[in-house]
Amino acid sequence: MTSLKLRIMAVTAAMLFSTAASADECDSKAAEGAAKIGGTVVSRMVIGIAIEHPSVETLGVVCEDHKAILIVAESREKTPRVDFYETVGRFIAAAFPAITYEEASSEALRCQTMARSRDREWAASEIKGLRFQCRFDSSDDDGYGPVLSVHLP
Repeated sequence: MTSLKLRIMAVTAAMLFSTAASADECDSKAAEGAAKIGGTVVSRMVIGIAIEHPSVETLGVVCEDHKAILIVAESREKTPRVDFYETVGRFIAAAFPAITYEEASSEALRCQTMARSRDREWAASEIKGLRFQCRFDSSDDDGYGPVLSVHLP
């Protein structure tokens, strides 16, 4: 299920990464990741693909030059359950094979913990050539919880 925030992030990513996405590679990477988590590819946007899964409100992959370059995940829960981090970790590991699912899940949780302590500021960490960025806004009343993005530096 896509959300307005995913579309806004996609437009932002488009401005940051100006070359066109490769449909074939991006589609196959998204489909592979969706299969690993038991999710479904629900829509293709200009530069990325939205994935639907019950434990992740917003999940998408942005591609450039035949490679996945950005994963975006968001939960509606202020404190996501363990299955959110497990699902996101499996998807990240499918898109970026340099990292294991356990490492990705653990780093996503660590990043969100840092973000929670820095309310409304982005927290960042790096592991195995990937940059995790997280944000949490305790005053956000639009029904969305933490935001996580993972990308190649």
